Amino acid sequence: MPTLTQPVYFALLDHARRAAPVEACGYLAEQGGVVAKLVRLTNAAAAPDRFALIPAEQFAAIRALRAAGYRVCGVYHSHPLGPPELSDADRLGATDPALFTLVVSLAGPVPRMTAFTNADGLREEAIRCIPSDIEPDLAEGPP
Repeated sequence: MPTLTQPVYFALLDHARRAAPVEACGYLAEQGGVVAKLVRLTNAAAAPDRFALIPAEQFAAIRALRAAGYRVCGVYHSHPLGPPELSDADRLGATDPALFTLVVSLAGPVPRMTAFTNADGLREEAIRCIPSDIEPDLAEGPP
């Protein structure tokens, strides 16, 4: 079960809203089992129904996170107009058992998030959000 701090949760929503109508995407990283860092990445597809990461940007983000003592634990993206479910393309990309995939849906009056893991077959996971009075540790990237 992914555990996010509230500031990271709200940063995910903010990134999804700012990127709309294009899908937002990025990495989530944890320390001590809690997702405390979000890294915004560029959606090279610049599309409302898919995302593509830029390898050089991915590797730079991973190196910086590791150097700061974080472990990349998830990939996130938004569905500006669709439900918080995995598309066929998302399913093909969600193969790393060490990473969860988080989808932020802006469809409907209230945004929703769903996480999926692939440790023993692709399945939905509950998301736990915990309060934190610490500001989010954000690695700035594209809006």
